[in-house]
Amino acid sequence: MAMPQQYRRRRRHSSRERFRRGRLWVLLLFCVLRGSDALIYFGSPASDRRHLLAAIVVSAIWTTAVLGGVCFRQNWCRAALGVLIVLSTVSYTLFLPVFQLPANERALTVLAVVAVINGTVIWAATSLHDIRRLTSRAYS
Repeated sequence: MAMPQQYRRRRRHSSRERFRRGRLWVLLLFCVLRGSDALIYFGSPASDRRHLLAAIVVSAIWTTAVLGGVCFRQNWCRAALGVLIVLSTVSYTLFLPVFQLPANERALTVLAVVAVINGTVIWAATSLHDIRRLTSRAYS
């Protein structure tokens, strides 16, 4: 026999469980960003990948630092992550010779897919409840 709706209790998650889920989301975002970097590296023409590799290494360093800040509950790191992702996508487009015009269709398609992936990461970092709760000081 089912209980009436008014007597049902909502399951409450402990704050520890929410923080753990927030950190798992941050780890997933890191892996997705590294996957998009791998997509750029392997999807670009093989003519000159030195500059591209250097940009990917720099991206990995600042992404690790900013996502580490998110794990240490720094709220400004979520906004910094979004700004730096946009700047890195723009820098790939403007400064790396692989993606400058006239580029082949494959390189432009890879860049478009990476831009969509990065937009999804920005959306997740700024709007997922577990990550917002992780960076909020109200839930200490």
